[in-house]
Amino acid sequence: VHDGEGLSLEQALAAASLITHAVDIPVSVDFERGYASDVAALEHSIARLIATGAAGLNIEDTEESASKKLFPLEIATARVAKVRRTAMTVGVPLVINARVDTLARGGDWDDMVERANSYLGAGADVIFVLGLDTEDKVKRALAEIDGKVSVIANPTSVPLKRLAELGVSRVSFGPGPLGLALSHLRTAAAQLTQLGDYPDELGFVY
Repeated sequence: VHDGEGLSLEQALAAASLITHAVDIPVSVDFERGYASDVAALEHSIARLIATGAAGLNIEDTEESASKKLFPLEIATARVAKVRRTAMTVGVPLVINARVDTLARGGDWDDMVERANSYLGAGADVIFVLGLDTEDKVKRALAEIDGKVSVIANPTSVPLKRLAELGVSRVSFGPGPLGLALSHLRTAAAQLTQLGDYPDELGFVY
């Protein structure tokens, strides 16, 4: 399934419910653009997500994946505010990880910071900035954003320990863990089909 609401709303809610009912820890859901094109419809989809047992969510400010166009600042901010109001209405302290796609879409730094602080003012708990791929950018974002900052990481990113030292509040690996699992599975499959030793992981007990 492709990213960017490749699942239908019903499929996303079913997956979220499956996970929240299978674990005993809080679950945050990547809820894409909220499965709603306007602010009014957003309330409905967020209420349904909360009903699955979700404790948090990612909400993006990209309006449409193909064009990579961002919602206008006022609308994107209103969307974050609607998520917060919906959560308050049902009495759930939902953790809102508001994603800012400005840098990833070729926009400028000042727009990213303006959006980040606007979303925080609307009720976001954490700002998830795509494009902080150097230590200098991470430092600058932490200095200019008036709240907690989340980043995405991969093998070429700022080391995890350094991100913690700098004060980054949250690190996402996106689809990376799936690739990690599939890579290990491929290695094990090659070893077994060549009649090699049994991989130690076959003894894993969960």
